[in-house]
Amino acid sequence: MPSHTASAIGDRFFEEQRDVQRYVDFVLGAAHIWEHDVAEISAKLTRHGLQPLSGRRPRPDYRAPYSLEQLENLRGALSALRPELEKAVSVAEAAVVALGDPPPFIDARSRIGEWAQFFLDGLEHDASPSAAQSLREQAREQERESSGESGSSDDVLSDEDVDLALRAAHYHLAARRVEDLEVALRKCGQVELAAKLLAPASNLSVLRQAFILLVTAFDAAVFDLARHALQRDFFGLIAVFAGKDKVDIGQFSSFEALRDSVTETQLRQRYLRDILFLLHRLDPSVLGVQGDEFAKLIEMVQRRNVHVHNRGIVDHRYLDADGRGVPRYNVFKLSLGSVAAITPEYWESVNALCETCVRSLIVWASNPAKTSARIGSPS
Repeated sequence: MPSHTASAIGDRFFEEQRDVQRYVDFVLGAAHIWEHDVAEISAKLTRHGLQPLSGRRPRPDYRAPYSLEQLENLRGALSALRPELEKAVSVAEAAVVALGDPPPFIDARSRIGEWAQFFLDGLEHDASPSAAQSLREQAREQERESSGESGSSDDVLSDEDVDLALRAAHYHLAARRVEDLEVALRKCGQVELAAKLLAPASNLSVLRQAFILLVTAFDAAVFDLARHALQRDFFGLIAVFAGKDKVDIGQFSSFEALRDSVTETQLRQRYLRDILFLLHRLDPSVLGVQGDEFAKLIEMVQRRNVHVHNRGIVDHRYLDADGRGVPRYNVFKLSLGSVAAITPEYWESVNALCETCVRSLIVWASNPAKTSARIGSPS
């Protein structure tokens, strides 16, 4: 007897189907680009003297992420900006290297730390040598005045201490420039990736990846349910699957060994499309589809194949013309060379189609003899 029930096989598929939808929801949520993301890029660019970011929404809706169309506009602006940004990162990294080893740790609460903060504030908007020299002289003068007022030099910083605070400020600003520009560059990459994840025709489209996963799970469920049905009603179904193939029964020690061997041989030599055609010829109700739904089921399989083998580009195998040159299952009227995009609408339809088909196959595989008895032996 079969080791798994048809319901258990179906439950496994439905769990995989739910997981794929959770994957879609998670990735789409993570791929969202919000107004604050774009504002952060712009702020870091303008802070370091780069061209302000164009392509932002004219009237931002802070409650909604960027749409695909808005992302494409933003992506174009970022692509034009990327060479300048990459060059700025290289220049900033070279500036840090030119400063030599980083200064020793300075406690921000110490007097040297206070002067380092003073230099940071002063150099934030003007880090020119003349500005740095002016701030340095101010610090030295104030330290000398403090020494004169107290009459003691014990708590007064030396010129070397002031120079250390200034060097620390220079290093911190240079390192922060590198960090800011690298963050902006990473954010640009995130915008570009988000656009690819959301675009239905993109190879990285999250719905495309989910579609491939879903049909792969559907493929496995159909074969497992067909195997289960053959185990339950071997003699009623084997003529449908094996036709006039002959088997040397003398090599098998038991009926179970014969059954399992013939079953695996018949399933192993077929693709998903073959099994669907065979079951449809057996009885259209087995698959739970009627009218043009069977054509859509075959189209789904062929679309999966072009996504796996041809990057989603429609080829002659997808069009599968009859003797008159008319495509048999091109229900969406796609043209040769176009992209069979996985749109949100298509994604919803194939989810429903797969679920309907598997639920119907569960009923059939649980009692395949009922179908065999109803239609009689196939001719």
